[in-house]
Amino acid sequence: MALPNQCGSPIVRLFGARLRPFFIRLAKVRESFLHVFLVFWVFVNGWWFNRDVTRCDQDSYINYARSLFESHYEFVGDRNRMPLFPCILSLGGWMGVRDWFFFGKIVSAVIAGGVGFGLWLWLRKLFGKREGGIVWFALWGGAIALRAFYVQADVLAVGLIVAAWGLVRKPDGGIHRLALAGLLTGAAYLTKASFLPFTAIVFLMLLTDEKYGGWMRLARGGAYLASAFIPMVDYLANSKIKYGEWLYNVNSRFYFWYDSWAEVRRGTRAFGDRGGWPTMPEADIPSLSWYFNRHDLWDVLWRLFYGGVINLCVLGLFAALILWTVPVLALRRNMFNSRRAVLFATLVALYFALTSWWMPIAIGTRFFTPILIIALIELWGRVRGTVDAEEFHGGNVCYFLIVWPFIAMLSLAGE
Repeated sequence: MALPNQCGSPIVRLFGARLRPFFIRLAKVRESFLHVFLVFWVFVNGWWFNRDVTRCDQDSYINYARSLFESHYEFVGDRNRMPLFPCILSLGGWMGVRDWFFFGKIVSAVIAGGVGFGLWLWLRKLFGKREGGIVWFALWGGAIALRAFYVQADVLAVGLIVAAWGLVRKPDGGIHRLALAGLLTGAAYLTKASFLPFTAIVFLMLLTDEKYGGWMRLARGGAYLASAFIPMVDYLANSKIKYGEWLYNVNSRFYFWYDSWAEVRRGTRAFGDRGGWPTMPEADIPSLSWYFNRHDLWDVLWRLFYGGVINLCVLGLFAALILWTVPVLALRRNMFNSRRAVLFATLVALYFALTSWWMPIAIGTRFFTPILIIALIELWGRVRGTVDAEEFHGGNVCYFLIVWPFIAMLSLAGE
């Protein structure tokens, strides 16, 4: 049961308990109306306002897919975007597609629908029919739905990493589940190159699991890690041959150390970093030591603070993170009383720091969305019973009725 004075909506916290009956009534808005409202704005955003293929990297994914098809899949990419989503998109070549933008929107919408349905089933299993539906509505509406018709890899990445986490989150899962989770993690890496820290921390969770002895921990961690590398092997080997590094990626290898996108354009990108090792003096190639030779500790702290503020503002408004203020406030220290919980909190903090560091290069919600989804699912699992689910849902309904049209009409969902 919810505590009598516990409010499930940050809006209620801000404006007082008098609004509670209003939000309780909003929670009873017919689900059919909400779904129609959501679908309407998804279509308005995806078909009417998302007309510029050059926005949000959509043309880059389309060009990658066409290059794969036209080269009979010998094209190895530019080590900026990963190959899995373009491989799926390249089916358009076999189908004789002429309007690749239209086709890409259809493919993206199908993927989004599949991810949404799978997430809905899993949350109902975790939290029950009504409560699972409430959490699904908050997550799907806030972070995923309006991306449905954007030709991007991000929704696919969300689906793969959430599925992988669902298989490893419980310590009593069998090795076959861990092997499947590893395969999904490897596929997620081939979708977005940012999941190596996720792989490493999940591996540490399995190695330090209090439930098992040393050899069993090693076997479980090894099954996960070995399976994760199976989908990656060919891609990593190709990177080593062509670029000289197994994990070569222009974003993490070079761009991460620049202070702005303007510096990126003048830096390694201008010297052919996507076709091979950049043809510039080694002393000018960015790296950890290169960065600290030009910056002091204050620069590092300021960049993390500046990026963190932007990150919170962007996530708060455009990924509906503001809805989760009260569940976050309901967290208690004793909810982190295991190694697994501490490592998971480390995972979330690490990804928030990394995406905050990236904000001076490019601003957007999609960099943190996959980890945000699993973080909010785990958050709800820890605070359910201390937060009024119906009131939380009422706040969500009010927020989405106001904010969905704003985000859709400004075509901000793909950022």
